[in-house]
Amino acid sequence: MKKVWLVCFVMLAALLFTAKAEAGIITIANIDVDSLNIVELYVSEAEADSWGDDLLDRPLAKNADIEVEVSTEGFDVHVVWEDGTEDTYNNLGNAPQNSMLLLGKNRIMVGPH
Repeated sequence: MKKVWLVCFVMLAALLFTAKAEAGIITIANIDVDSLNIVELYVSEAEADSWGDDLLDRPLAKNADIEVEVSTEGFDVHVVWEDGTEDTYNNLGNAPQNSMLLLGKNRIMVGPH
C-alpha cells in the first residue's frame, strides 16, 4: 500500500512541476505625459533570467497600445523610452485576462480594458 501512495505522490509531483504557466492577453498602452515614445518593450515571466526579444517592431507612441501574451502566474515588464531612460516593473502578476497596463515614465497602472 505504501508503494501505491508513493507512486501516486511522485506522479502528482511530476505533473505539477512540468505544467506550463497559463497565459493571458493584456493590452499595454503608452500614456506618458511628456509624449515620449516607448522604443523597446520586454515582457517575461516573473523573475526570469532574461528578457527575451523586444516586442516592438516600431516605437509605441503616446496613446498607442499593443496586445501582449503574459503569464497569469506573474510577469515583469521592462521599458526603454526614446530619451534613453529605462523602467522595470517586477512581479506584476495575476493580471486578469483582457486587462490594460498603462505605462508612463516612472509610473504604471493596471485596470480593466
